[in-house]
Amino acid sequence: MKRILLLQAVLASTAAFSQYSTPRPIEVMELSGLSGVAVADFNGDGANDVVASGSGLLDAIVMYLNDGGGNFSDAILVDEASYLNHPIEVMAGDVDGDGDADVIGVETYTRAFLHRNDGTGLFELAPFGH
Repeated sequence: MKRILLLQAVLASTAAFSQYSTPRPIEVMELSGLSGVAVADFNGDGANDVVASGSGLLDAIVMYLNDGGGNFSDAILVDEASYLNHPIEVMAGDVDGDGDADVIGVETYTRAFLHRNDGTGLFELAPFGH
């Protein structure tokens, strides 16, 4: 399994991070072709979470929730669908202006997909630049 080593810069805004001296790995669920990583607070708890995109056994975007102490959940599927063909990038930002971080995925065939966050870390696919 691939591992993402979270660099100190990624978790610098997490208050509990100062307790750790080395980056901590996250197992990336079935993504043999890891291609993108984004960091934001997706569930509104004040801790930076991680989303990753890639292909392999799954063409998927997955999320890892941070408990605030630098410990991450198992992979939570944000998107795995027949239309998602080799996601190559993932970005986070408040696209819809509602105050929470949404996820934008870009696939190899130059299509982008917006996943609107409801503020709790649950996402809904929304129309976006096809």
